[in-house]
Amino acid sequence: MFIRVGNKYINHSKILFFERTDDVEMDNCTIQIFFSNSIEKPISLESKDAQNFLDYLNEIDDIYPSKSTHEIQQYRSFDSTDENKKSSDIENSDNDLRPHSLEILKQQIQSIKMRMEQKMEVKYWDIQKLRGSAENIHFRAGYYSRKSIEKYSEAIKEVQSQAFHLADEAEVYIRYYTIDKLLTETIINVQSLARGKQILFEACSELEKLGKLTEEYKQKTKNIKEQYAWFRAKKKIGEAEVAISVGNIKKAQNLYKEATVVIKQDWSVFFPGEEPPVINQPFSKQLEL
Repeated sequence: MFIRVGNKYINHSKILFFERTDDVEMDNCTIQIFFSNSIEKPISLESKDAQNFLDYLNEIDDIYPSKSTHEIQQYRSFDSTDENKKSSDIENSDNDLRPHSLEILKQQIQSIKMRMEQKMEVKYWDIQKLRGSAENIHFRAGYYSRKSIEKYSEAIKEVQSQAFHLADEAEVYIRYYTIDKLLTETIINVQSLARGKQILFEACSELEKLGKLTEEYKQKTKNIKEQYAWFRAKKKIGEAEVAISVGNIKKAQNLYKEATVVIKQDWSVFFPGEEPPVINQPFSKQLEL
């Protein structure tokens, strides 16, 4: 995915790390962004563009490591056109640093776990980033010495396994969170009803595929569907109540007929093959459902 910052286009998915230099006197900063596919060719951003880039990362809650100048110079010293020299230098290096990709993955795991424990929202993008970091951890760690990779290989495997397991759990958590949220939302018009219906059906479908649609969430889903199925009919019934209160019985009768029609239509959408409920007078009792 490319993002535009000023007049530059940046491949977001290839960002490996960036170096930030602050100018306190001028109250601005300069950023050099390094990419996994061309580490020797960083992109520089200054002043407003640099701040816009940082704001963008903050908005999407993304985390990239910042490297020291020493480490960056070490990377630059490798001649990318001389693969034999590059491989030899890396393998024989005494650099025994913990791979930043490992730390990033740990931070992502901690962030998602915390939100799940506190019943906070987790976005699909968070899971995609987590899986991506876990899948690419060996590739990103490849910029470190062989000694470093060997030393932390078990830690990398363990954290990678934790990430994949958490991603699977989060896939289910997101659907449960969605259903719980829909259960407390108030439908205000047919547009919000249509949106809620789509979100509900997608969440239920995914939970069924994952084999995680529990009895508890089957009941919650049923409650939401009943609310949705009654929405238009209850509006008609409410209007009929008003008509009765002012003595307009004819209008109330017509609204009652319309309510009967729409409850049949909407019930068949949410409960295919089931008989719709019968709307009986007095109308006020229907509003208590």
